[in-house]
Amino acid sequence: NLWASHDPNAHHLIAIKGSPETVMDLCKLDESRKKIIENQMAQLGQLGLRMIGVAKSRAKQPKEEENLCLAETPCQWLGLIGFQDPLREGVVGTIQDCQAAGIHVVMITGDHLATARTIADQAGIAQGGQLSGTELNQLSSSDLLDICKKTSIYYRISPEQKLRIIQAYQAAGEVVAMIGDGVNDAPALKAAHIGIAMGLKGTDVAKEAASMVLLDDRLSSLFKAITQGRLIYENLRKAGSYVTAIHIPIAGAVLMSTLTGQNTLLEPVHILFLQMIIDPACAFVYETETAEKDLMHREPRNINEAFMSASFLTLSIFQGIGLWFAIIIVFGIHLYRPDLMNSSEVTGIIFISLALGSMALMISKRSNQQSLWQILKNPSKAQTWLLVCMSLSLILIIQFDFLREEFKFSLLNTHQAILIALVSIATLGWFEWVKYLYRKRIG
Repeated sequence: NLWASHDPNAHHLIAIKGSPETVMDLCKLDESRKKIIENQMAQLGQLGLRMIGVAKSRAKQPKEEENLCLAETPCQWLGLIGFQDPLREGVVGTIQDCQAAGIHVVMITGDHLATARTIADQAGIAQGGQLSGTELNQLSSSDLLDICKKTSIYYRISPEQKLRIIQAYQAAGEVVAMIGDGVNDAPALKAAHIGIAMGLKGTDVAKEAASMVLLDDRLSSLFKAITQGRLIYENLRKAGSYVTAIHIPIAGAVLMSTLTGQNTLLEPVHILFLQMIIDPACAFVYETETAEKDLMHREPRNINEAFMSASFLTLSIFQGIGLWFAIIIVFGIHLYRPDLMNSSEVTGIIFISLALGSMALMISKRSNQQSLWQILKNPSKAQTWLLVCMSLSLILIIQFDFLREEFKFSLLNTHQAILIALVSIATLGWFEWVKYLYRKRIG
């Protein structure tokens, strides 16, 4: 900053502030004086204080076409100013939560190494290596790509170098979120996959460059957003897996009728009723599903991973095939022993088995990581209401003659009811066994 007197022939008083190293270079100090100042900087840094160097100088009024060159102006070192910028409440716990979720947290700062190291120790992110801006300038892009994976502290970093660090992590295949509040953070915020600006103390430039703004400036709010994002993604996968699995036996039943030339096993009214289970399950049960206990202790998914991975899709297909196989057995009994059940009875058995199997699958699909017993210990209100409504509807259809006529099946006897129970229990057991094999495979 320059302060000029009213006398145009007077000297300007020049006040200089900036990084201590830069200001020391302008003051042209001898090595012994630099050593003393560096020791003072180390002491202040160990206290977690951020530092600026302060100097002054005098210079004549430059001509209009000239610029004042500090390098040619003798500067007098005045000293260091240290000020405290303590960690916000809850930052340490949030960083621990992020690390448990497999998120690599790094600090990029313009501060001195001692200050950066102290703050990183307090925050719990000092496990990795450290890299200065000077060292970074000497690295090639490929070298930086290797080093950034093992680095957690970047100090004395310029805005251009922040951008380069972000690009290095992206080149390494990472999904990068960058948090910043200043004008000099804007390029890195713009380049990151998710640029996050502070809403309270952030500059307008940073907010414009960012894709997300933290309204309360709390890091914990960001972690809540990550948790919610993972939950939504997992619930969508559960719904997709459920829809895939349950439509295999439905399509299979229609296919069996076509291939064997028998009467239609499933009428439109049957499929409509099944959709009354499937659609609310996707819209309400899985949408309102709460996070599983280990959700934020899983490694982040690969950016190139498909929404339904091969193993996840295989799980769904095999669960659906299990219910279809049970229907094939029932249909086979009808074909070879028609005296045990006529066509309307086999339609009723298959329809009720599919309805019960759909409800059982809905329960099982609430978690691929937990057993049925663990799922039942944590009931879902939406699921409970849907099961009650669908069970009552099924009972009414079975008990009232006019409803059975609409659904095109006759009253079932005790043996046929036992067969339905066996099919339902067997398919539920199959769902859980396939889940168990899936858990063993993915570890």
